[in-house]
Amino acid sequence: MSAANEEEAEAPPRFPSYSGAEEAGASSLVPSSPSAPPDDARDGGRRLGLQLARALESGGYHPVVLFGTAFSGKTSLLLSLFATLVSEPRLETGILLCDPILGSVDGVGRKLHEDARRLFDVGTQAFIAGEPTPKTNVSLPFFIPVEVRPTGRPPQRFAFLESNGEWYRPLKKRDQRYSDLERTAPELQAAVESFIASYQGGISFLYLTPYTQRFVYGNEDANEDSHEIEGASLAISNVLDAYDRSRATHRMSDRHLMLVTKWDAHSARESDRAESVEEDRPALLDFCYGNYAQALAAFQRLDVDPDQRQLNAYVSGIINKDGRLQLKNDSDLQGVVKSYPPRLWTYLYRNALQAAGEVPLSLFPEPPRKPALVRAFHKLLDFVSGR
Repeated sequence: MSAANEEEAEAPPRFPSYSGAEEAGASSLVPSSPSAPPDDARDGGRRLGLQLARALESGGYHPVVLFGTAFSGKTSLLLSLFATLVSEPRLETGILLCDPILGSVDGVGRKLHEDARRLFDVGTQAFIAGEPTPKTNVSLPFFIPVEVRPTGRPPQRFAFLESNGEWYRPLKKRDQRYSDLERTAPELQAAVESFIASYQGGISFLYLTPYTQRFVYGNEDANEDSHEIEGASLAISNVLDAYDRSRATHRMSDRHLMLVTKWDAHSARESDRAESVEEDRPALLDFCYGNYAQALAAFQRLDVDPDQRQLNAYVSGIINKDGRLQLKNDSDLQGVVKSYPPRLWTYLYRNALQAAGEVPLSLFPEPPRKPALVRAFHKLLDFVSGR
């Protein structure tokens, strides 16, 4: 991948509220009455976001915050990252789940870590086995804390934020007029916004703009897909504007990556699958200009240096409604698909080192020796060098 800096409806559920939360630790985070007013719910969300920020700072984590509406591929992207390091020993990089971020003394800390553990453990194994990726349905944003241990490189801790895509959906229903609304989208969730405002260090942001919100190889109504993509573009635009409002400090250490997920959908019926699944810069930009104009405009006007933002494609795998295809009989296509997670991992690893004031290094010290991955490694080098 190469940078392209110069080119570049329902009401969501509320967080439960919390009372008596201290700035450090989670022992006093206790759910309040379900009938608590919205202001109390937002106050509880803000306290939770602040606690998470302080806990990740003290634990030495680099946060990776993902934004995307339902069916944008957030969970599949995360699982593709985890599965790559779990199942590709030739990459010589290990990954493990870390201890609970907020401890396990109280119910909130245990619940957040149980959600993280289940996605990392059960979800990753299901992805490797080719089983369908379940839709994320969570009441609270949770960070998945992992440590990456590359051969001959410094280990690095990451905390990946998993959330509910419904939190960012525009408020407009399909047949409703915008002029009938008081606002086009819900406010950024209190815990997420508080975390972004409070974290004292660099954050990697991933904005997912799916090529399609249908199954790539399904037969759903294309008109419905167009409506959903319009909503996804507006949702990402609102998230980006919220970032500009809430992130007052340390933004110069942040990195922003807009990913067109499910990129294999643009060539799903072509015969030369391997070449067509690779990122095509002109096709990628044409697609974004035509389908994600609002999101791309908001991305370009972010109050950050141009080299802090990039636009790329992403393929988590060849996935249909029945799960992920193994591609054992097509080594070329397998190699291209497998090139995407290592390139994203290297991007995130370099960001984490740079945010910590260290020299940014490539994650993988040597090219993988498996023939199907040689092509992937050369593309990784192109991505890192900006070609």
